[in-house]
Formats: sequence, structure tokens, C-alpha cells
Amino acid sequence: AFSLQADLEGSKGIAPNTVEYQIYADEHSSTNSSLAALEAIRLRCMEALEPFLKDYIWQQEPFNLKLWDPAVHAKFDKENRHAHVPHLFGRTHFGDNLEDEWFIVWLLLELTRRAPDLSASVLDDDGHFLLIEAADAVPRWLQPETADHRVWLRGGKVHILPRPRSPGDLAVLPARPTAESALRVLQSGRAETLPNPRLQAALLKRVSGMPQEA
Repeated sequence: AFSLQADLEGSKGIAPNTVEYQIYADEHSSTNSSLAALEAIRLRCMEALEPFLKDYIWQQEPFNLKLWDPAVHAKFDKENRHAHVPHLFGRTHFGDNLEDEWFIVWLLLELTRRAPDLSASVLDDDGHFLLIEAADAVPRWLQPETADHRVWLRGGKVHILPRPRSPGDLAVLPARPTAESALRVLQSGRAETLPNPRLQAALLKRVSGMPQEA
């Protein structure tokens, strides 16, 4: 069974054939945000997805969302994958069924489409598998070593934080984004984070047609 604390304590990275996902609400961008209010958002998310989840058969583990409380869980975030504010977190072992992993991407996109104030990130044991899938269309500067906290889902689309191109850009775009600074860029709308249509199509190719095929 999924246990957030045991999961975080037991794994430095992400286990093989496992996808990890986080959801941040714009209104919960400070460390003292209400966990009770966040739980209400969690329940609304699961309710919105219920029509797609109720008949879906998972190979290993289902999609799940838990509360991530920085006061409790920040000490386990050794790799700084999380923004240290209250948010939603899930981890699913999908075995050898990649369709489960991509269905989760679709679910996250659907949540952010329905609730434009939500931002989501998703990684697996290979890292940014969305970029790997769209490798032919990804700009050359966006490599595994430069991609941390740059790839997000928001408004039903994939967003990529661009790199600063001038000293003036540093006022808006961090050179090495953290989860916190990336979320500030997304929430402010001060930078263009939607990639070009060719890259967007390549990033979303694997989820086209879902959930009908799922």
C-alpha cells in the first residue's frame, strides 16, 4: 500500500518503473497554507477524475494523491524535487505497462485543464520522460542536466521555462530554477512558457486519444 512517509524515507530517487507527480495550487504558495483547504482540493481532484478512473484497470498501482506537508516531509526531500509548500503528491509503480504512466500524464493534463490555477510536474526513474519522448523536437539547450524544474503541466498543456537570454531576463527567469522559483514564473505569467506548436504536439503525442484508449 502507498505510504507517503515510508516511500520518501525508503528511496533516495525514484524506483524503477515508477512515476512520481506533484500538483501545486496557486492559492497554496506559502509554507503556512491550510492543509484542510488543500485536502478539499485533493478531494475535488479525485472527484473530477472519478469518471475516468472507475473502470480503469491498473497493472500494479493506481493513481493516488496525498498531502505533502513541508513541516513533516521536507526533511526527506534530499534531491530537492519538491517546492517546500503544501501540495499534492503521488507515486505509482506501473511495472512494464507504459500506458499506465501515460494515462497518468493525461489525468494531470485534464486536472490542469479543468482548474487553471493548478500546476503539475511529473517524473519517472528516467527523469523527464516527456522530453525523452519528444527528443527530436526539444531544443538543444534543454538537456537532462538543464531540465530540472523546467517542465510543467498547466492549463491542459505542457509548459517549459525558457532559459534567460540576457541579464535583464534574470529578473523574471531564474538561470537554475528551483521548484519554488519555477512556480512563481508560471503563476505570474510574466514569461512565455508555452513551447512552439511542433514541440507541444510532440510532447503530447502519446496522450492523444486518451482516455478512450486507456
